[in-house]
Amino acid sequence: MKTSIFTLLFFALSLMVSAQAPERFQYQTVVRDNAGQPIANQNVSFRINIHEGSPGGTVVYSETHTLSTNDFGLVNLQVGGGTVVSGTMAAIDWGSDEFHLETELDASGGSSFTSMGTSQLLSVPYALSSGDKVWDKNGANINYTSGNVGIGLTSPTNSLSILQPIGNANSVRFESSDHPSGKDLLELVVPNTASATSQFIEFQTGTSIVAAVNADGSAEFSKVTVDEDLNATTSPDKGTVYANGLPIAYGYISSGTTTASLVTDYGVTSVTKPAATTGEYRIVLNNTIVGEPVIIATSYNAGPGDEIATANKVSATEIEINIADGSGAALNSNFYFIVFGSVQ
Repeated sequence: MKTSIFTLLFFALSLMVSAQAPERFQYQTVVRDNAGQPIANQNVSFRINIHEGSPGGTVVYSETHTLSTNDFGLVNLQVGGGTVVSGTMAAIDWGSDEFHLETELDASGGSSFTSMGTSQLLSVPYALSSGDKVWDKNGANINYTSGNVGIGLTSPTNSLSILQPIGNANSVRFESSDHPSGKDLLELVVPNTASATSQFIEFQTGTSIVAAVNADGSAEFSKVTVDEDLNATTSPDKGTVYANGLPIAYGYISSGTTTASLVTDYGVTSVTKPAATTGEYRIVLNNTIVGEPVIIATSYNAGPGDEIATANKVSATEIEINIADGSGAALNSNFYFIVFGSVQ
């Protein structure tokens, strides 16, 4: 019996349903000979081609299958589960164009294929396009490209990219329905693996970073950092602005007859009195002062005009404060001091 001409008695496509849609679908057909009789219990080979745009369009995917017909000449195969000839199912963007399925057959189970015809794939196979897409495509508003989601742009290159339209304010807003109004509107969590200097909020002009918030809570604005802790006892960093421009060092000195001690301080290493009654106090700072600082000293335990405090820079790391009475005689005193300036 000649089997050079075959007809497809039945053709059906059905989506395989699972927790995550597989990149394949069912193809079922009955193979008959040129007399219309089923070819039963025989090895046959298929080549499946998927054309884009038209029945004769570019073949974006091709595969082969070798299997046996049953007693009725029926075969079942999964398109996407054969031996790949070219292309990949995962690379097909089912929503971008129309696609056509061409079936080729070799009834002897070999590789001399004869085309059995081409049919357009309709709605069911396109469910594959939503198998791993949580987002729906809506023009230029929401787009999905190889695992990346873009809002307002067509070709996102990051996991989530949002392009704010020109002239629209507050294009992104995060709210929490289980918190009081105005609370937790925005929350960013830095991964545990992030370094202290990892930036999780960043503003750029072209390719230059002009502002950033780091994982350790510090912030940078055009190369100037803002310290997170005004009361820190560590040395001030170069180029650091402390809160609203607070000093590089300050403190309260409690003075005895022969000694002086720091009661409250920041940016200070030590304080000493070279002599018992000179009214001279030497204060060593944590860091090297650049240029001439501004030093303010105010005595604590006398009325206005009874004590006079003067100050000057002794060295790159040391300042001197002198306390005198109204006549200019040196004396011991409790006093506050503040140092403004730059350090390195």
